[in-house]
Amino acid sequence: MNSLRNNMNKNRSLSILFYIDLKELVLNDFIGLFECAETFSRHIIEYEAYVLSSELNLPYDLKLNTLHKIHQVGRRLLVPIEVLRVEKGSWCIEIVIPGAAILWILKKYINPVVEEVWNDSRLREIIVTFLREKIFLESKRTLEQKAIEKRNFRGLQVKKIKEIDIKSKKAGIKIDLSKREILEVELTEKELIEDFIKQLKK
Repeated sequence: MNSLRNNMNKNRSLSILFYIDLKELVLNDFIGLFECAETFSRHIIEYEAYVLSSELNLPYDLKLNTLHKIHQVGRRLLVPIEVLRVEKGSWCIEIVIPGAAILWILKKYINPVVEEVWNDSRLREIIVTFLREKIFLESKRTLEQKAIEKRNFRGLQVKKIKEIDIKSKKAGIKIDLSKREILEVELTEKELIEDFIKQLKK
C-alpha cells in the first residue's frame, strides 16, 4: 500500500459544498447541517467502495457481504473526511473526500482481499486507474438518489444538487439546503367543520 500513499496527489478527490442561505442558525439547524454533510459523505464513500469492488471483479457474495458490513457497523465508524471551512452570513460547509478513502473502507472490511489484490500487478493497476480517472464520476446522480431517500435533516431540506467547477483532480458538488417553514393556522370551530365537509365532497 505504500506506493499508493506516495501517489496521493495524483488521485482524484471530491469536494462537496453544503450551503444554506440563512443569516443565523439555531443549534438544531447547525446540527442538521453537519448531519447532512456526514450522511452524504458516508453515502459517497460506501457507493464508491462498492463500485471499486465491482471493477476488481470480486465475487458477488463478497460484494454483498461487504455492503452488509458497511451498513451494519458503518454508522459507528469515523468517516475519513476533512472539513475545510465554515462560513457565516450564508452558511457553507466544504467537505473534501480523498480518493484513497475508498481503499480505506475496503481495507477496513475486506482487508485480506485488498492485500491479495494489491500484490497482483494487473489488479493494482485497476485500482490506481480507478482512483485517478473513474472515481466520483457519478457523484451527482448518487447524491440525488440519496436525497430522494432522505431529504430532511432536523428541519433542513435538500433543495438542489449541482456540479461546480473545481481545480484539476478534484470533482465538485454543491448541495443547497433550505429551512422548512411550518405555518400554523388557527381555525374557528365553524371553519373546521366547513373544511371537513369540503374534504368529504372531493
